[in-house]
Amino acid sequence: SGLGADPLFMQMLPERLTLHFREPMLRFDAKGGGGVASLIWFVDTETGVSDLFLSVAGVRMRYRDDSVRGSIVETVSSGKVQREKVTLFDTLCMGYPCRGVAAHRGERGSRALRLVCASQVGWPGMNAYSFPFEGLEGLLLHGDFELVGLQVCAEADRIVPQQLSDTLFTIPAGYRPVGLNALRELLGLDPIH
Repeated sequence: SGLGADPLFMQMLPERLTLHFREPMLRFDAKGGGGVASLIWFVDTETGVSDLFLSVAGVRMRYRDDSVRGSIVETVSSGKVQREKVTLFDTLCMGYPCRGVAAHRGERGSRALRLVCASQVGWPGMNAYSFPFEGLEGLLLHGDFELVGLQVCAEADRIVPQQLSDTLFTIPAGYRPVGLNALRELLGLDPIH
């Protein structure tokens, strides 16, 4: 839901996100704005290094983060997780037994976060550098979270096992390196001082 969000910004948001994974690598792909905007996000789950490639109207930027577990999620969301308000739960999703987490974010804990993962799909440590939570293993099948000030709901619609080419995990050329605050500014977030 994007109540109060700029309509042009809302058009840029992707309707579909594709995740490709092969241990230890994750690759997220998203396109928006009728092909004007695209995002590629690599996460190396062994080293914790993540690369975010963002292209908007031909401007191509790359942000590399190798600092902290879960930091990309906290970089593009609004507020740190209030760890004392985290609840783990078990559920079933797409026929898979899953482990979920419910938490609150922000200064007053007013924004809800809910993630559901299937531990039978993926590998141990798959989410260690994506989510700021311990004990949440496997493929994310459902998520309710805040992203760039918008409440987002993401849900897997299918899992397709297939052989993946090494080139899928090769860093694309032509992206200009940017710092954290330049990335945050492009995403409409305040800089970190």
